[in-house]
Amino acid sequence: MSRGVVYLALAGLVLVLAFHVMRYWVPVDDAFIAFRYARNLSAGDGLVFNRGERVEGYTDFLWVVVLAGADRVGLDPPRAAGALGLVFTLALVPATYLGGRRGLRLPRAHALLSCLTLVSSAPLAMWAGGGLETSLYGLLITLAISLALRAPERRRSGIVVGVFFGLAYLTRPEAAGLVAIAAGYWILRAPDQRRNTLALVVAFAAIFVPHLLFRLSYYGYPLPNTFYAKTDLSEAMIRDGLEYTGEFMISHGIWAMPVLLGSLLTRRGRAKRTLVLTLLGAATVYVVLVGGDIYPYSRFLIPYFPWWSLLLIDGCSKLSRRFESGSTAVAVLAGALPLVVALSLCLSGKILPDRAHREAFESSLRASAPRMRAYGEWLGNNLPPDTLLAISSLGRIPYYSELPCVDMLGLADEHIAHREMELDRGFLGHQKYDSEYVLSRKPDIVAIEYGTQESDFDPARDLTTKKILERVQPEKGWWPAPSDLIARLEFQEAYSPRAAEVQPGLWFVYFERDTRLAELREAVSAAPDDPELRFLLGLRLRTHGFLDEAISEMRRSVERNPAAVTAWLNLGFFEIEAARFESALATFEQTERRFPEHPHVTYGKALALLRLGRRAEAVPLWLEFLERAPTGPFADRAREFSRLD
Repeated sequence: MSRGVVYLALAGLVLVLAFHVMRYWVPVDDAFIAFRYARNLSAGDGLVFNRGERVEGYTDFLWVVVLAGADRVGLDPPRAAGALGLVFTLALVPATYLGGRRGLRLPRAHALLSCLTLVSSAPLAMWAGGGLETSLYGLLITLAISLALRAPERRRSGIVVGVFFGLAYLTRPEAAGLVAIAAGYWILRAPDQRRNTLALVVAFAAIFVPHLLFRLSYYGYPLPNTFYAKTDLSEAMIRDGLEYTGEFMISHGIWAMPVLLGSLLTRRGRAKRTLVLTLLGAATVYVVLVGGDIYPYSRFLIPYFPWWSLLLIDGCSKLSRRFESGSTAVAVLAGALPLVVALSLCLSGKILPDRAHREAFESSLRASAPRMRAYGEWLGNNLPPDTLLAISSLGRIPYYSELPCVDMLGLADEHIAHREMELDRGFLGHQKYDSEYVLSRKPDIVAIEYGTQESDFDPARDLTTKKILERVQPEKGWWPAPSDLIARLEFQEAYSPRAAEVQPGLWFVYFERDTRLAELREAVSAAPDDPELRFLLGLRLRTHGFLDEAISEMRRSVERNPAAVTAWLNLGFFEIEAARFESALATFEQTERRFPEHPHVTYGKALALLRLGRRAEAVPLWLEFLERAPTGPFADRAREFSRLD
């Protein structure tokens, strides 16, 4: 195969990969954490999430610095991340080809087959536009391993290898462990070339040590804050990591592992292939120990796929050569083995991840992107810039709102990240929390994201602390921070639920710090016979989720002022909400005797009858209500109830 054909094939593969990437083009929410750090660095505020708070809530130092440079020259970080992610992913195709040719000495056709498996990989395509450092790290680690395979006798090769591993470390910290393996390989491979090996170590140390000193002096800890927030060497986390790794292996060629024998049984070049396999094994063990990742499509493992694919194709190549001297049929089958394995990797790498995650990708990652941006922009446009926001989704909402934040999950909060607590299985990085600490910060706004895009959300019906807690409670085991916070009495007394229609039909639910409940309690204590104060306190209690107490206060209000029809109506509806249907019916019957002409009394009485299972009695009342009040907030619901089967 001529070089011209190779160049043409590589260009075609790059073009196909670019089209594949476009099918997944959306930055994930966590990418906006890095974007916010980059924007603050570009603005001169330092490598911080909140101005004045030094917390290392990222693990991709080099990626953040690159995006800060892009922002400095006027390129929006999200757009710059997408463009750079595409460029680095496309560059991975020729880098993989060169690794196969120069590192493993693969034939040109077989090196191209490995590139073909990259082009078809759904995870590789997805993370090209995911906005995180995955593509940059994948390119750097592929080049670093390729250079490490070259003979250590090569002049200045140690410096180049050390620099590439150093850049990979600045992009993902786990590369520090891999360079130690590469240095050990050089020591064993060429013990007489100590100077070159020393140059590798010194070149890496020249990058590693200054960065470590910066981290210690600037942030105060030897590891990123996210490491303390997410990791806990426990059985639960290891099980998560094994499942995560197993899914990747099933999708990317675990069935083809026997062909690795072709590489390991071939003496020539076996040391190089053993080094690659050791590096991949170490990286995989690390991913298992940290529990994998919450995002689909194998973000932590896909950077190593180029070398995994190269090893499998190399094994096929070595096996096929062993059968060249056999019968014609055997030789043909052996020669076709690399192609068969490559095509199987192509199919499985595309079909299996998409089958497992494509629907969730579309309904969650892609669908949530404009919604979360709209929430953030609404907050930024409608609240003072010093409003303190407590939130568990640290991406788009904080980025577009530009508000200072309390991270309820601890990724960008030192206190929560370093809190000692047992982590259960669940959303990785979503298990740590400290509700007392969050309350002590006295945030002005607490954002609760629980699916307000759902078509059944009705702010008039669902905007109570109790209803919101019911929605987030099922997620407590997986995402405990929001539900634990809302369930606390001190939170319910200090925060009122709010809803803003940021776009037609799109509601943003949040809690606002509110002192009016405490003020009303004090006012009622000072004037216990004031029916209006009792009425207002009842409304406020219901909003905060104290329904039983709200009913008691509303009853006291009507006792002190029986002529207040609004208080009577609220008392009846509160009793229905509390499932006290018999009491509610009695309340509406009593109200009907006092206010026979008020249509809402008729509606409430019918609703109480329906809840008691007496629909035949309720329907005529609804029809009567519709004749008297054909328009208004209850008319549509009355029509709906009257048509129930």
